[in-house]
Amino acid sequence: MSKLPIIYFLLLTIISCNNYPKDVSAALNKAGNNRQELEKVLNLYRGTDDLKYDAACHLIANMPYHGSLNEITLDRKYDIYFRKVDSIYNLLFGNMTLGEIRNLRFRIPDSIRNALSEEYDYIPYPAYSEGRSDIQNVSSDFLIDNIEMAFYVWRTIPILKNMCFEEFKEFILPYRASDECLLYKRSELYARYFHRLAKDGMSNIYTPIEWYKMYVLKQERISYYTKRTDNIGIYDLFLPSSEFNCHNQVTWTCNMFRACGIPVNYEFTPQWTDRENRHFWCVSPDSSGIYTPYSIPQNNVGEDWESNLRFAAKVYRRGFAANKKNACFLRGRNEYIPEIFNLPTLKDESFRYRQTVSLILPFQNKTPNRLAYLSLVTRSGLVPVAWGAIDRKTRSVCFEQTPVDVVFILSYYEKDTLQPIGYPFLLQSDGELSYIQEPMTSNTIKEENIFSVVQGRKLADKMGKIPMNLQYRELKIDTATTDMHLLRKFPEKPNLQRINAGFAGSLLLASNHKNGESDTLHVFHKPLKPNIQQVTIENKKTYRYYRIETPDKSPVNIAHVEFLGEKSNRYQWAKPTPLPIFYEEDAVKEPESLCKIIGQPADDCINAFDDNLETFVNANSIGIDFQNPVKIKTLRIAPRNANNQIVVGDNYSLSYFDGKDWREIFRTRAAMNYIKVNNAPTQGLYLLRNLDNGKEEMPFLYNNDMQIWLK
Repeated sequence: MSKLPIIYFLLLTIISCNNYPKDVSAALNKAGNNRQELEKVLNLYRGTDDLKYDAACHLIANMPYHGSLNEITLDRKYDIYFRKVDSIYNLLFGNMTLGEIRNLRFRIPDSIRNALSEEYDYIPYPAYSEGRSDIQNVSSDFLIDNIEMAFYVWRTIPILKNMCFEEFKEFILPYRASDECLLYKRSELYARYFHRLAKDGMSNIYTPIEWYKMYVLKQERISYYTKRTDNIGIYDLFLPSSEFNCHNQVTWTCNMFRACGIPVNYEFTPQWTDRENRHFWCVSPDSSGIYTPYSIPQNNVGEDWESNLRFAAKVYRRGFAANKKNACFLRGRNEYIPEIFNLPTLKDESFRYRQTVSLILPFQNKTPNRLAYLSLVTRSGLVPVAWGAIDRKTRSVCFEQTPVDVVFILSYYEKDTLQPIGYPFLLQSDGELSYIQEPMTSNTIKEENIFSVVQGRKLADKMGKIPMNLQYRELKIDTATTDMHLLRKFPEKPNLQRINAGFAGSLLLASNHKNGESDTLHVFHKPLKPNIQQVTIENKKTYRYYRIETPDKSPVNIAHVEFLGEKSNRYQWAKPTPLPIFYEEDAVKEPESLCKIIGQPADDCINAFDDNLETFVNANSIGIDFQNPVKIKTLRIAPRNANNQIVVGDNYSLSYFDGKDWREIFRTRAAMNYIKVNNAPTQGLYLLRNLDNGKEEMPFLYNNDMQIWLK
């Protein structure tokens, strides 16, 4: 009996030693043989460092939601190859400043590129095996290394000095970004890459990211002829990206950045509103603490916001901690959900990109499901982009953070088949069809609107604020008809508009000496329109050499150019390319004396003379040699564009969405650069397809004799 108090004390001690937080204990129960490894980490920090213990608990509690898609075994020759590329980078650019590297016009010798390509071809293919769950496989050494290095950069890197612990757990602490193989410890990534990113210090977030851009892009150029065949972990970043996907790019960038003390997270849109694919990018707090997105390695923080990312409708963050409000946890037993939403750590961040409301829609369909979806209507069909919880009592479904001025259709799954309900609709803001000019990007903005279609009116939340005048508009074909004048199958791309704006100020130069002084014949004061256009030149002299160049030596981005003059037997000539006719009144008779004079383009300018509007010149000038002096009076020129206007001779089909599929209403062959449709049904969502060429086609509305593109 005297031994009982001792036994009781020992049992109490054992129980107290294992008294972990509830979610940590639940995770450990799933760890199997790996439990002791994880408990080593917990026991190391418990009672000695409360913050590190909390960090370890945070990681372990969420480990059951993570794992590697596959395991990769790389031959050591990969390390040798990429260390050699790094050495070449250091030899060529190691002593340069950022400004010098940006402005450098240097072609890496083909001898180096070819030698590297040949060496890479002899490296054995990676070995792949089935992926593993983190909770059963992550070792104590790996986890301790991750925690120690995370705290080291948090406490020493200047850009992290004001970061709170909650942000630290989300932007620095996680040891993985998505489903990558855990090939490297954090200390290894820090040793390899910190000195590259921190070359000018870490006092702001922009400079190390700019160094990262230069480092990655230059290594891609060094390995330009090296062709990738497989996923090779972080080394994917350093090979030419033409066949690369942005998911891997963001994943490995996050791992490198966190190791080096750059706060970052992984965000994506499941579907663009203006193209048929997804996109993944990084998000970091900028110098003001605002979470700002950027597509790496082409852009720094916020650089592609205006031209690209602000058009993302629904945006999700793939964090590390589980989010019990997402589809994984809300769905019913055996209920199918799309693969893109089958991620327990998804967090809706759409409010940072668009003006959004909580949208309540009626839901009368009988289904055992707990979830319904908002889907985008694309040229290929429906793509779900948001989930909502079905309320059976009110026969309604609520969608949080629903963007305004975006066309959706309510839908749900019957087994694994998506079924639409009703017609496409949009929440139209301020009575106008438009997209938001200045989307909200602050991480402090909260939703303040509830738009209830069930009750037929808007309901304010506790704040009582409704900053937007919204109208629910259903896009259902009406019995009335209208005539349509169609000019495009896809809207102008913002990134191309931005690129073409840089052409303003460019010069047309002419000379009779290849390397001599040039006369300025014309200044392009405005950006070019996205089609072939005519520019009259005030020129009274003959010249052999003509050249178009930008004022700052940036790429000209010209898709087509031809030099016109009077017909003559002294040189070769051809008929000029006809100018586009967008309206009947645009048609004019071509002057019979005007011809396209044939010359010899410079080697890097061929794409401007190939009569293909989808190719372009990326050099900083376009030069042509006419062999003998000629008098150029006119240019016909087009900037880089996607050739999505109406192409003469191509066949087109116009359809409207009937609630389930696209229904064709008109088909014709384009005789001009427009399509005229008589007696088309009104009030619908339309799609114009080119049946012969191209894949870019975007649904549109038609209002006030105009195509309306909602982005």
